[in-house]
Amino acid sequence: MKALTILLSCIIFCSFKQSSSDLTFLYQTWSLSQYKNNNGNPIITYKSTKELGNRSGYQFRNDGTLSVSLSVSQFICEIDNTFELVEGKWKFSEDSILEVSYESNGYSYHQSFVLKELNALELVLHKQE
Repeated sequence: MKALTILLSCIIFCSFKQSSSDLTFLYQTWSLSQYKNNNGNPIITYKSTKELGNRSGYQFRNDGTLSVSLSVSQFICEIDNTFELVEGKWKFSEDSILEVSYESNGYSYHQSFVLKELNALELVLHKQE
């Protein structure tokens, strides 16, 4: 029984380490797919895409840099919603805390997210306040 408990513990530990350490999926372009405000705790879903174009999103690179596509329009519903592309940096401060920083319009932004899900097609982040 003790050996079975140890074996199961190792399997669970290894599966968590595998999912959190497989960051190669992060190194691509992600466009905003869904934004849910879950009682003041935003959950943001991004879908993998070839290019950002006129969409909000991120392009993560394995050297710790990123490109951020931001809407410059004041209202989301504007027809002529234009986007600016700014450069920034990203890092993991803990095992699953993704920190993103960049500058836009004279302001510095620093955001922290809990990495909820990461695979080849989808990136799900829980924004930290």
